[in-house]
Amino acid sequence: MILYHVISTYHLLNAMVERMVNHQSDNAVVLIPIWIVEKYKNYQELLRIFDKIIVYNANYCYHV
Repeated sequence: MILYHVISTYHLLNAMVERMVNHQSDNAVVLIPIWIVEKYKNYQELLRIFDKIIVYNANYCYHV
C-alpha cells in the first residue's frame, strides 16, 4: 500500500502523476487537508486514481 500525504494542490498533482506512472498496480491512499476539499468540491473524482481518500483538518490552533 502506498500512502500519499499532500498539503497543496501542487503536491496533489505530483502524487497523481507519480501514482499513474509508477504505482498503478499497488493500493494507494491519499490524505488531503480540508482546504483542498473546500476549494475543489469534486474531490471525489480522485477515486479514479486513488483507492481511498482521507480528509483531515490540518489547521493548527495555538492559544496563549
